[in-house]
Amino acid sequence: MKNNPGIISEIAAKGHEIESHGYSHKSLTGLSDSEVRNEIRLAKNALYSAIGKTSTLLRPPNGRYDERIQRLAAEEGMRYLILWSVDTSDWATTRYGVTITTQYVIDEAVTKATQSGIILMHMHSSKTMEGLPTILKRLKDAGYSFVRISDMVQ
Repeated sequence: MKNNPGIISEIAAKGHEIESHGYSHKSLTGLSDSEVRNEIRLAKNALYSAIGKTSTLLRPPNGRYDERIQRLAAEEGMRYLILWSVDTSDWATTRYGVTITTQYVIDEAVTKATQSGIILMHMHSSKTMEGLPTILKRLKDAGYSFVRISDMVQ
């Protein structure tokens, strides 16, 4: 976010919801209380600078959190910690002995999707960017609809 505030603004302007994933992608469970608070605050400030809004949802880096992280996040105004139900592994080159290709990402997203599920994908992954149109079409054709995270938690 700090390196690409223009992209964040453009994504938000197109109607997408932008929430927090921390500031430096450090695993929060390995940080002190003050470092966790700083990660959350820096991310919230960067988000506000980029799009004029702050976040109340946090997806902890690597999905790692514990009761301490939940408490600290809540104290910093994070109402929800959000994880995922499907990991497409788009962030990896290989995983479980399998080469992660665009087709692999498509197959993981489409075959493992569930109602009310969250599919983990990353905008920096060319595999996701190439596969996303196919994923969206196949899921729509299968009767899925897409909502914002904030709509899911209300």
